[in-house]
Amino acid sequence: MTDVHGAQGNNSQSFTIDDKAPEISISPEQLISSGNITLKITITDDHKLDPNSIRINGEEVNQCSKISDSEVICDYTIPAPAEGR
Repeated sequence: MTDVHGAQGNNSQSFTIDDKAPEISISPEQLISSGNITLKITITDDHKLDPNSIRINGEEVNQCSKISDSEVICDYTIPAPAEGR
């Protein structure tokens, strides 16, 4: 395209429709009997993952590591219930 002053410009955009859900694997790090429960969460996707954008119940998970652009591993601890509950 050329404007009235002879300047030329081009522009294009593309996007991908992501119709495949990420794969999420959750496993305990130890036998569960009492106390805190630590889980290892592995997330893989065909598209780039941001380890700083992982949330559980709206709460940011800060212990995530980027293994590759398409894989993130997080450690998540569920605190033990308070005594008497």
